[in-house]
Amino acid sequence: MDFSPSLSPIIRLFWFLVPVILLLTVVKSSWFKGRIGEYYVNYWAKTMLDSNVYHLIKNVTLPTADGTTQIDHIIVSIYGVFVLETKNFTGWIFGSKYQKHWTQQIYNSRVKFQNPLHQNHKHVKTLGSLHGLDDQQLYSVIVFVGSSTFKTIMPDNVTYKKECIKYILSKTEPLISPAKTIEIINKISEKRMDPSLKTDIHHIKHVRGNLMKRTNNHNSKPKKNNSGLIKFVGFIVFVLLIIGSIRLMYGVLNNMGEQFLESSQTQVGEAKKKLSQTTNQSKAMEKLKLQVEKNRMALIEQQGKQGQAELAQQLRREITKAWDKYYIEPEDCLSYKSEAHMIDCTNKRIRSKREFTKQWNQKHNESIVSDDRITLEYSNTQISQ
Repeated sequence: MDFSPSLSPIIRLFWFLVPVILLLTVVKSSWFKGRIGEYYVNYWAKTMLDSNVYHLIKNVTLPTADGTTQIDHIIVSIYGVFVLETKNFTGWIFGSKYQKHWTQQIYNSRVKFQNPLHQNHKHVKTLGSLHGLDDQQLYSVIVFVGSSTFKTIMPDNVTYKKECIKYILSKTEPLISPAKTIEIINKISEKRMDPSLKTDIHHIKHVRGNLMKRTNNHNSKPKKNNSGLIKFVGFIVFVLLIIGSIRLMYGVLNNMGEQFLESSQTQVGEAKKKLSQTTNQSKAMEKLKLQVEKNRMALIEQQGKQGQAELAQQLRREITKAWDKYYIEPEDCLSYKSEAHMIDCTNKRIRSKREFTKQWNQKHNESIVSDDRITLEYSNTQISQ
């Protein structure tokens, strides 16, 4: 039995899941989170700061003596040069100004990362030496975005989301002349490396090289970094295992399908025989059930109509009895003075009886038993109950 038509949707689903998994991997990567955080800061700076006073320069990679340094945002103004480092973190953040490493805690998991103030210190020093600026004219600003929460007291220049704009606007003392700000902007544009993927890759290699040097300095025997090759080989093995599993599953399903088809054909034949024997009996039973149900419903309907008629007749008798007992004929209607007077008294009696019936029904429906008297006034007519 050929299961190719049945397995083709599974294979298509597999090739659909591959790009989805890759996309999720990219979204979960620190690179993507960093880009999202930088986008937020760009938006806040452009919408909340006066572009005539504050000049935003983003994603700046500058050459240094030992390689390169990459700055997320530089905001140049007469009030100083603000160097922004963006961190897109979640969870609780613990740290202080002088600690070498800070801690990120998500539930019971704790991860240490470099103090961003120390990380941004190199950026600030690079800009200061490039433009001849002193420490009073440079501000290091750390911006945390994402769903992170500070669990320790942070310095003023460690901010959360839009607080970075408030920190920048709090600096109101002019420190740099307008001509100097233009010179700084032009020099950054001149010295910066072209913002491109090639530049980013070069900077990443430089950072990884520094990390390897630090790691080797702590080990007596330097170790060769084969993580990239290991990951590649692992990925190839993973793909081969997936393909092998699909082929194996295809063969197993093929054999199971043939056995299942044979047994199911036998069972279907036996079921058809039994079904042909019981079909006529089932139809007869169904007709009998329908007839019995029809007769039962007709009987219930007939009994219901008879009961309603008897109840209505009994109700009318009770109302008439109560009316005859409690109705008091007005004095001016005890003897008729004329035919018109007789008609008027008769109308009064009809209206009084209609109102009596209405109130009696209300009392009856509300199931209120009371000896209170009910007085109705229609001209001189009085009715009591």
